[in-house]
Amino acid sequence: MWDTDKKEVVHYSNGEFVVKACLHDNKIYILRLISYWGVKAHLKLGYCEFGTKSEDSEDIEVKTELKMSNNRFFNPDNYFFEFDSDGFVSIRTVG
Repeated sequence: MWDTDKKEVVHYSNGEFVVKACLHDNKIYILRLISYWGVKAHLKLGYCEFGTKSEDSEDIEVKTELKMSNNRFFNPDNYFFEFDSDGFVSIRTVG
């Protein structure tokens, strides 16, 4: 999670891990791996206005062809944030 006061990423333990982050148009986008007991591992893209302290964010489920059993699933170099002219974000995967 991004701490806007300290301007650093801080850890929180609820089974979500940041794979990649991006700043765009005064928003921070965070690609998270959700993986904990009883939940099949999956990716979610969250975003919120930069400079806020709220834990709330808009979430988008990310579909990928990369398999969790493959190390490429965890490699941030395999994910690219793409923004269209309206500011809509999508994630492109390589692999």
